[in-house]
Amino acid sequence: MHNACADTDGTQHDDRQSDGARHRRADDYLTKPFDLSELLARVRALLRRRNDAKTTILTAGQVVLDVASHVCTVAGQPVILSPKEEQLLEYLLRNQGRIVPREELEDHLWGEQTSLWSDTLRTHVRYVRAKMDTDPHAPLITTERGRGYGILEQPGKEPQQE
Repeated sequence: MHNACADTDGTQHDDRQSDGARHRRADDYLTKPFDLSELLARVRALLRRRNDAKTTILTAGQVVLDVASHVCTVAGQPVILSPKEEQLLEYLLRNQGRIVPREELEDHLWGEQTSLWSDTLRTHVRYVRAKMDTDPHAPLITTERGRGYGILEQPGKEPQQE
């Protein structure tokens, strides 16, 4: 038995298509039945991505990440990030002002390998914090237990994207 499925762009597909075709569109692919909140979350993510595509320099406080050149600085000093740390920081910077659910971060960073290792995300967040935080009383990345992580606006400061 084969099921029909639809991309978020409305294109109909048969579930017999190759995994390669499915993975090329993995971020906009849902099989039926699907939860409406999942569809809405994916549409919002695609719209954000379209709006953020032109943004190459992301900032929060003293942290500046140039995603085009893969250069990160904190208080003007260069900081070396692993590719996964850079991906994590970029995603959190692009989603400033909200707590990003743990599952969403894991899916963005590891795709189908999510939840293979329960502490992997926590470990990467710890590594990024160690490199980014200049003031222990004002951490860049906020943790909300049971929800996720985020870069929230600091009082009196607006999130910036150049």
